[in-house]
Amino acid sequence: MEVIIFMLPAFMAALVIAGIHCYLGLHIVSRGIIFIDLSLAQIAALGYAIALILGYHIGDWQAIFMALVFAVIGSLLFSYAQPLERRIPLEAVIGIGYVVAAAAAVLVLSFSSSGTEDFEKLAMGNILVVSWHDITKTIVIYAGVGLLHWFYRKKFMEATFNRACTRSKLWDFLFYLSLGVVVTYSVAIAGVLLVFSYLVIPAVCALIFCDTIKTRLICGWLVGFIISALGLLISFKFDLPTAPAITVCFGILFIVIALAGLKMGRYNGNGACR
Repeated sequence: MEVIIFMLPAFMAALVIAGIHCYLGLHIVSRGIIFIDLSLAQIAALGYAIALILGYHIGDWQAIFMALVFAVIGSLLFSYAQPLERRIPLEAVIGIGYVVAAAAAVLVLSFSSSGTEDFEKLAMGNILVVSWHDITKTIVIYAGVGLLHWFYRKKFMEATFNRACTRSKLWDFLFYLSLGVVVTYSVAIAGVLLVFSYLVIPAVCALIFCDTIKTRLICGWLVGFIISALGLLISFKFDLPTAPAITVCFGILFIVIALAGLKMGRYNGNGACR
């Protein structure tokens, strides 16, 4: 019982993160911009890094505001980088954004006496110490993002799945902005590593076996919920770092699902899911 009480806040936080991340992850994977979440998460982490050397903590509103500012800037850059696709892949721009933000965060944190510890905190997070107040605040923010996507679902779906049409910079920006807001709060709770894992791996697992948005969402949520519980339990039982434990569990499940999909003939000749 004591274990359940101790792990319950972390598990609830993981469920909340998995819920919104799986939906956004389906958009990301379908758009073919796999590393956009990792890049935006790292850009938000750069904002947190600046806040840390200014004397704030990651959970302070000043630090969150700073991270949001950087996330908005990143969202603007990626939404207006679309014309570059005529000459270079958008993934190249996203990769440049990630590596520059990561290098800048290292440089910024080099001015801190606890720079290595702070960088590890941003990368790995510490979901085990999340409070109910943080969970409640995150639920409210994610609910707002969810309502935005629900009310304008046709626009967002068209921008993602109707590749024949010319995407509007406005809807691209709103998508990247909503993603930036989500990852800003997620990084504060779970770190960059888990943010990428929750956004991509459940969505990819769902794409292998499911053919509709509804079934993909349900499958992705099940993957996220089950692996969250398993990873947290393994982390607690064997005294392992939480973020790597959950991520490795995600990776093992992905390998199993990918091999099962291959065995069942779920791929065509180009390696894509049916």
